[in-house]
Amino acid sequence: MAVNRQEFWQKVTEIDSDEKLRGVCLRQLGDYRTYFVEVQYDPTLPEWEKTAASNHLDRLKDEIARRRYLVGIGVTLLGIVVAIVFGMMRSCVK
Repeated sequence: MAVNRQEFWQKVTEIDSDEKLRGVCLRQLGDYRTYFVEVQYDPTLPEWEKTAASNHLDRLKDEIARRRYLVGIGVTLLGIVVAIVFGMMRSCVK
């Protein structure tokens, strides 16, 4: 697979800050991750571009993990609220 170098730098620029990274939907994060993994194995690219891809992969993984953590917190809080409401309803029925 040969990577279009203009596309490579465009993708790098699209997610070069935390603000830009946080504005990208989860599906696109996965697409970027797949793209940068493929870049790492492209023998036609210089080593410094592969290093840039590796750095962006780390940032993408961190952002994906951050979002999963936030979703986990939301689900946990929802479970606590449901348990409290269920408990209150049960005590009112008695």
